Amino acid sequence: MKFSTLHVKRSAVVTYASFLLIGVFGSYPSLAQPSPRDSVAVREARMDWLQADMSLDNSAYATTRAAIDKQIKAGTQPSALVQAYRLEGTDVGDTRKIFRWAYAVYLQQRQKPNTNALIEAHSIMNRNLRPGAYDWIRLRFLVASLGSLEQPDQLIPVGRRLLRRVYDDSEVMLRLLRLLSRSQNKEDRRLALALAREQLRNDPKDAYKQWLVSDATMFYLTYAGHTFEGNKQIIAEMLKTLRMLPANDPNRRGLVEAIVIYQLHYDANGKPRHLSIEEINRAIANTDLK
Repeated sequence: MKFSTLHVKRSAVVTYASFLLIGVFGSYPSLAQPSPRDSVAVREARMDWLQADMSLDNSAYATTRAAIDKQIKAGTQPSALVQAYRLEGTDVGDTRKIFRWAYAVYLQQRQKPNTNALIEAHSIMNRNLRPGAYDWIRLRFLVASLGSLEQPDQLIPVGRRLLRRVYDDSEVMLRLLRLLSRSQNKEDRRLALALAREQLRNDPKDAYKQWLVSDATMFYLTYAGHTFEGNKQIIAEMLKTLRMLPANDPNRRGLVEAIVIYQLHYDANGKPRHLSIEEINRAIANTDLK
């Protein structure tokens, strides 16, 4: 599932679930393992950023990030910044200029992700051995998680370290929440669902927060073993999301298709259905949901 916009609000509320998330009650070592297909330099850079302690001077990156945020708040479109910074940002060498361009790329892709653009930013940042500054690691995490460029179980420890540093970073929290929902670990998926519900309670009119709940519900109940009752819960959360989305939101169509597919999993008596692709496509074409 994708969503067109990400609404970020800061909150200083620390809950029990939040403590579990950032690892106050336990350590979460990095699970990152390099691919044998990577070059030695790229493998080392990748391992460095996934395991970095964020102890290096962050002032240049913090200043750059604040300047871009100010421009965005004033009405500048991220695409304009990507274009303005692209030439210098893709010239490997000056990490501040690379950060400026890559951050603009992230802000642009956050609205409507394009994997190729995120891969380019991820790849160029991978060539620069300056892994230890907080904002550099934060951006690498956001780019990699948005583009699904590393395995969830490799990124989750990075997200937890970032939240230990700044525990009320809503953007990192929401990206980490989606990673947890896709984790192979059952407790991670349970925590993702609890946190999604918590986010929604704090902001019940935010359609994106409701989307997170339906997303986490889908992954948690599907991994738990697809059942008739679980299927009904997934559909119910998806329908809530659909009702909250604006009528012109481009993601409505994909959500409608997902709802129809889940509705077809079982018949009215709770017996699993086995339908062909043609039957599924016909049901999607004929649905009353819009």
